[in-house]
This record gives sequence, structure tokens and C-alpha cells, in this order.
Amino acid sequence: MSKKAKPGKPRGRPPGSRNVATIFHDLANRRVNLKDAAGPRTATYLEAIILRLLLKAARGDLRADKRLDLIRARMTPAASEPAALLVVPGMMDQAEWIREAEIRNRFAVCPEMDPPPPRRATVPSPPVEPPRRVTASIPRQAPPRLIR
Repeated sequence: MSKKAKPGKPRGRPPGSRNVATIFHDLANRRVNLKDAAGPRTATYLEAIILRLLLKAARGDLRADKRLDLIRARMTPAASEPAALLVVPGMMDQAEWIREAEIRNRFAVCPEMDPPPPRRATVPSPPVEPPRRVTASIPRQAPPRLIR
């Protein structure tokens, strides 16, 4: 009788091994020496890459500008809800209130009024015959053949 199969790697992940995200994080935060217009300074690799992309985009490099937009989109948290704007009407005088009420009342349904009369059923129109096609007898030609 054979043993029951076990899912996954039998030994598992070795202790002390790091995943790709940890390795990337460590390398991106490593310090590097830069020569700036203000003089030498240190920055992280990630800062140096973004600075280089900014300089290229400022010179008109469209690929660098697109890459900056991608980085900015990934690093900027998305808004959880779309922004809303509350519009509060200004003060209305009595004439404006009356005009607004008249407009609303024009389209309001009053429960004391009789309901509108029912719509008349439409009578179907007689069927229209499609026009007849007039065909002329044209002799058919054989399709052209390839001669090898």
C-alpha cells in the first residue's frame, strides 16, 4: 500500500530565505553617493531613480514622463470615495419661492383629482408587403482557374 500524497514542498521554505519584495525593498533603500549642482550628497537608489526620471522628463523625454506617471499612480493611494460637492442655494425672496412652488405644482399629481383617462389601444396597421424583386437572367460565368 502506498503513502498518502502531501501537498506543497515537503521541506517547506528554508529558514532565513527572503522573498522578492524584501530583497527589492532592501536594494531600493540602499544609500548611494550623488553629485548635484549643490555638491555631493547621499540618497537612496529609489530617490536617485526618481530624480533621474524627473530630469529626463523636464528635458522633454516622453518615456520618462510616462514612467513617472506610472510610479506616481502606484505610490499615491486611491481615494476611497469620489469627491462630492454640496451646492446650497442662496436666499430666495418671496416672489422666487412662489415661482418655484408654481413650477413644482404644475408637475405634481394631486390625489383629489380624477386620474387621467386610460390610453386608447392602438389598432395594428395592416401588414405591408415587401416589394418584389425583379431579377434579370444573367448568364453565369465560371470562376477563373489558376493555371500552373
